[in-house]
Amino acid sequence: MNMGGVVSVPNSATKAIQAGCDILLMPVDAKKAHTEILNLYRTNAEFKKKVDEAAMRIIRMKLCTGLLEL
Repeated sequence: MNMGGVVSVPNSATKAIQAGCDILLMPVDAKKAHTEILNLYRTNAEFKKKVDEAAMRIIRMKLCTGLLEL
């Protein structure tokens, strides 16, 4: 997320998620990215569903690789 071409894109964090990214790596301003994502998550059901599905994929992968134990 801190590449030169992405830094100047408004709402790049939410756009990346909407485009299919499950994890945002190295945002320039993590607090701003978090706020941007959380605001859209709270107000947009479609975006919320996309984030929830991404979270489940991440958790599933961590369980399968042994990085997370229940």
